Amino acid sequence: MRIPAEVRVGILAILSVGLGYVGFLYLSGKNLFSSEKIYYVRLPKAEGLEKARPVIVQGFPVGEVQSLELVFDTLLTTDTQGTRRIDLQPWVRVTIRVEDRIQIPVGTRVRLVSTSILGERALELLLAENDSILPPGSLIQGEISPGIEEMVRQEILPVKVKAEELLAQLDTLVTTVQFFFTGIHKERLTRSIYHLDQTLRAAAVAAQTLQGIAQENRLIIKSTLTHLDQISATLASHRRQLAQSIDYLAEFTDSLRKIQLTAALKNLQQTLIQLDTILRSVASGEGTAGLLLTHDSVYWHLNASLRHLSILLKDIHDRPYRYVHVSLVGPSPKKIERWERRQAKRAERRARKQSRKQTPESPATTSTSAP
Repeated sequence: MRIPAEVRVGILAILSVGLGYVGFLYLSGKNLFSSEKIYYVRLPKAEGLEKARPVIVQGFPVGEVQSLELVFDTLLTTDTQGTRRIDLQPWVRVTIRVEDRIQIPVGTRVRLVSTSILGERALELLLAENDSILPPGSLIQGEISPGIEEMVRQEILPVKVKAEELLAQLDTLVTTVQFFFTGIHKERLTRSIYHLDQTLRAAAVAAQTLQGIAQENRLIIKSTLTHLDQISATLASHRRQLAQSIDYLAEFTDSLRKIQLTAALKNLQQTLIQLDTILRSVASGEGTAGLLLTHDSVYWHLNASLRHLSILLKDIHDRPYRYVHVSLVGPSPKKIERWERRQAKRAERRARKQSRKQTPESPATTSTSAP
C-alpha cells in the first residue's frame, strides 16, 4: 500500500517536532527515561526563585522546581477585647521534582540558597539522618539562606561605619589644622617653630662644646676610669675582708637586737605615766604647786608677805637698836633719840654732798645757754 505524500510529510513533521522536544529536554539536563517524585516545599518567601531552577544535594543537581504558588493560611485570633478576627498569613508552596533514586528521609529540610553573584537561586536538600523515608507528595519545611549580596552587605556595613567615623575624625583634624594655621595661631606657630629651631641650634652648640671638653680632658677621663678600675680591682681582691666586716656588722646588729630593752622601756613608760598624773593634778589645782599655778590669791598674799619682809629688813638695817639690845631693862629713850639725830645728820651730809656735785654744772649750763 502506497502512503500518500501528504501523509508522509505530516508524519515527518510530527517526528521532527517530537525529536526536537526530546533534544531540548535532554539539553536542559532532564532524563526522559527515569521516573521522578513530586514533593512540596513550604517557604516564607521565594525571592529570586523561578521555575526550572535546580534542586541540589551537596552541590549536585537531583531535580528541578516545577511550579510556585502563593498560599494563605487562615488564622482565627481573638484580641484583648474579645473581638475575633481572621488573619491571613501568606507563604509560598514550591512544587519540586526529584529523581526516583533519591531517598528523602524524615526530618529533611530545604534551604533557598544563592548560586551566583547575579542573584540566581536554587533549592538545596539538607538530608536528615533517619531511616524513615518521606513518601512522595509530602510537604517539606523550607528556610532561606542569606544571599551573597546580603552577606556582602553585612560584611561591608562595619567597614562603611568605620570609614564614616574615620572621615568625621579627618574632618575634625583638618578643621583643627586650619584653625591653627590661620590668624594669630599661625603667628604663634611660626614663633614656636623659630624658638624650636633656636633651641636645637643651642643644643647642637652645647653638644659640640661637650665634645670639645671631652677631647681636651680625655686623658683625665682615661685616668679617672683607670683609677676606678683599680678601685674595683682592690675591692675585688679584698672581698673576703669585706665579707668578714659585713658578717661582724650583722653579728653586732643581732647582739643589739638581743639586748633586753623591754624592762627599761617599761620603766620609762611608768615614769611618763606618773609624770602625766602629776601634771594633771597640778593643772587641776591639787597640792601646793597646783594652788600656786591656778590660784592668784596665793601669789598676791605671798607677794605682800615678801614686801612686808623687805620693809622689815630695811627697818632692821636702819634702826637695829629697836630690835637688838643688851640692856636688861630695855632700850634707853635717850640713846634712841641720839641715834636718830646721828642718822638725820648723816642724811643731811649726804644730801649736801649730792647738791655740791650738782652745783658746778649749773653755771656752765647757764653760760652756754646765754649768748
